[in-house]
Amino acid sequence: MALHATPGRLRLHGLALLVLGATGSAHSQGLPAYRPINPAITSRSALGFDPVGETRKGWQTAIRVDYGNVLEAQTRTVADYLLDAELSRINLSIGRTQGRWHLQGDLPLESAQSGALDPFITWWHGVFGFDEGRRDERPENQYEYFIQFPDQVRVVRPLPGTSLGDLRISAGYRHGADWMTTLIAAFPTNTRPDGWGLEAVAMGLQTAARRWLVPDRLGWEGSAGLGYSPRAGSLARWQRTWFASASSGLRWRFWGRQSVYSNLLFHTGAWRGTTLQSLDRPDLSLDFGFLLKAGDGPEILAGMVEDLYPFGPAVDLVLRLGVRW
Repeated sequence: MALHATPGRLRLHGLALLVLGATGSAHSQGLPAYRPINPAITSRSALGFDPVGETRKGWQTAIRVDYGNVLEAQTRTVADYLLDAELSRINLSIGRTQGRWHLQGDLPLESAQSGALDPFITWWHGVFGFDEGRRDERPENQYEYFIQFPDQVRVVRPLPGTSLGDLRISAGYRHGADWMTTLIAAFPTNTRPDGWGLEAVAMGLQTAARRWLVPDRLGWEGSAGLGYSPRAGSLARWQRTWFASASSGLRWRFWGRQSVYSNLLFHTGAWRGTTLQSLDRPDLSLDFGFLLKAGDGPEILAGMVEDLYPFGPAVDLVLRLGVRW
C-alpha cells in the first residue's frame, strides 16, 4: 500500500463513504462477512466481521473470493519492511442455524503471487491524483516480502504458492432476531511458510447487531470484537496478544431484491515496537459494492475494499466476488 496520503485521496475516500453511507442496508442476510487479507494481521488474529445472518433454520453455504494488490514499503533508521505481492483467498463457509444457535466453519484456500494488476492500480490511482511514489520506485508485478526488525533480525518470506489456510470455527448465540454474539476459534491448519498463517490457536468474541432505519429498505449493521492469540515463534517479542475490531455499515435495497452496501472496518495493530507503521498501526478499510439476488436463487456479491488509512496494514485494493445460499 502507498504510505503517502493526499488531500484528494482522503476527500475521495470520505465521499465514497458518505455516498454509500447514505445509501447501504441490512436486507435479508445482511452485510457480507470480511476478514483482513494482509498476512501481518491474518497470521496473528482470528477477528474480522461476521454478520448477524439469517434467522431461518437449516444450512447456509457461502463462497467468497478476495483478490488484493498490496505494496507496503517503509524504511526506518533501525528497521525496514517491504511487502509487494498480490494475495488471494477462496473461502468456503458452511453453517447451520438451530434455534438460537448458529454454528459455522470457514476453510480458506490462499495464495500469493507476483501478480498482474500493478499497471491497473497505478492507472486507477492516477485518475484521482494519488501520490504513488512508492509504486514508481518498484518494478511492476514483482514479488518481494521481508522485514528487518529493530534488533537487526531480518526475515525473508518466500512466495508461498497455493495452500490451505487456517480453519475457523464459530458458534453464535442469537439474543434476538437482530443481535448475535459469536465465539470464534481459529486453528493453525495452514500449510504455508512461516509468517503466512497462524502459529497458535487464536480466539475471538464478537457481538453484532442490526436495525432498520427505513423499514424493508435501508438498514444498519455493526459489530465489536475482542481477540486473543498467544505469542509464538521466533518473533514473539514483537507480537501483540490482544486485539480489537469494530465495524459499521449500511445496506440499501434500491430495486427488487438488489442492494448496494458499504461497511467501515477497523482492526487494531497486530505488532508492537517495530517502529514500522505498516505493522504496528491499525487497519481501517471500506468494503463496498453490490448484493444481487434473482428470485429464490443465491445472493451474488460484487464489491471491493479500499484502504482509508495511509499508515497501516490495510491493502490498497481488494476485489471481491461471492455467492451465498
